[in-house]
This record gives sequence, C-alpha cells and structure tokens, in this order.
Amino acid sequence: MERNADYLFHRTGGSIALLIDLIVDAAMDAIDAGTEAITLELLDRIAVDNEDRGMLSHDD
Repeated sequence: MERNADYLFHRTGGSIALLIDLIVDAAMDAIDAGTEAITLELLDRIAVDNEDRGMLSHDD
C-alpha cells in the first residue's frame, strides 16, 4: 500500500475514515471474488464518498 500512497491520498483526500472505508470495501470485494488481493483496478471500482464507480483511474 505504501507504494500507492499518492493514489490513496488522491482518492480519499487524506481522510483516514475514507481510507479505512475504501480498504475495507476493497478487501470484502476481493474476498467475495476469491482473489483475496487488493489491486489498483479493484480500488478504481470502489466508490469513495460521492464518486461514481470507476470514474477515477490510477493513471490520473
């Protein structure tokens, strides 16, 4: 996760609460999918606050 700190900061605006929500949601989705891995692609699909799913990319 440390190597993706800039991405996570951008997605959450530095909010610890939003970061926790993002990681928990991603972990649950990864477990449900059977991959048990949090990837940037998976994180891109998780809505944070009022973002639309998939609107932000880690390439931004």
